[in-house]
Amino acid sequence: MEQLNNIIIKVFSASALTAADKKKIEEFFKGKHKGAALTFSYGLDASLLGGVKIVDGDAYVELEFAVPFKEPPAPSSQTISLLLV
Repeated sequence: MEQLNNIIIKVFSASALTAADKKKIEEFFKGKHKGAALTFSYGLDASLLGGVKIVDGDAYVELEFAVPFKEPPAPSSQTISLLLV
């Protein structure tokens, strides 16, 4: 099989990714770019609040981690009295 050009995948996150996270990202892009030589670069970006930014060659992808939304607890009478003081 003929090797395609090298594609550089740059991944930025707010905190260091785990080996498992990196493996998932790499497997996804290996499937997307079958037969291409891929180079992965990982870096930190403090401006991110969560999720990852990925530069795939000339394409830009921004992903957010899914976080389940939880309803805030109902204020108690103690909380309300503290707010009124």
